[in-house]
Amino acid sequence: MMPEPSAPTSAAPISYIQTDTFCDHCGYNLHGQVVTRDERLGILIVRCPECGKFLPAGHTTVAGNVAQHRRSIFLVVVWILFLLYFFGMACMGMGAISYNYIEDAMRVRREGIPSPDGTPSSQDLITNSHDVAAYEREENLRTERRILATISPLIGVVVGAGLAVFLWHLRRRSHFIALLLPFAIGAIVHLMWKLSTPPDPIHWMTAPIALFASLEAIGMFTGILIGRPIVRGILRVLLSPRLLQIMAFLWHVDGKIPPGTAATTPITPAVQP
Repeated sequence: MMPEPSAPTSAAPISYIQTDTFCDHCGYNLHGQVVTRDERLGILIVRCPECGKFLPAGHTTVAGNVAQHRRSIFLVVVWILFLLYFFGMACMGMGAISYNYIEDAMRVRREGIPSPDGTPSSQDLITNSHDVAAYEREENLRTERRILATISPLIGVVVGAGLAVFLWHLRRRSHFIALLLPFAIGAIVHLMWKLSTPPDPIHWMTAPIALFASLEAIGMFTGILIGRPIVRGILRVLLSPRLLQIMAFLWHVDGKIPPGTAATTPITPAVQP
């Protein structure tokens, strides 16, 4: 039996495998591997670092398989709908925190006696109206504000982690630009209340809305930084090294080597900062 001819080792790298392409022999994910040109055959080849076999680069493309191509389109559409649903619900959640708090604060303000700055004051409520129930309503509002201030950064962490994991192909700076999203949502909530209650002073709404938006932005910043490391850790626990090759892009995007990899070439980040 003739031994398999070896590919030239002196060929200069032409490109890198930028999609999930799996070795026919061992199933290893070739994403990020160097592509060279075989000087004898004139075709692009890639070497599997796991089993050492040489394969033509791009030989597993689905462009020529109509049925598989249609399934791929369907999955892409489903993925896009999922992303729209996830980030849409996230935006609604961030907006609901500010909106619901302002709604409750407006109710307390109308039922009690406002302080000079437009916010309900427990001292004024007791001194001027002797309304213990109004004082209790304001205390409940303070408690609600503390609870929402705790929930806000947690929602931000989930959104930030979703940006880092689901939109891993974007540059890091694009993720940080998304930190303006909570403030944009807060401005929309402020405008909605301004248009719906023109006779009432609304300047007191700015402080709680800005507080919740700032906490959400801090949570998003944290989620962007820790999102991918946490997901990688969870996957390492739940999946075997062989199955982890399907999710290898979460390692390659940060220039890391997936578990169980015997890579012979350095991995560069798939997305530059």
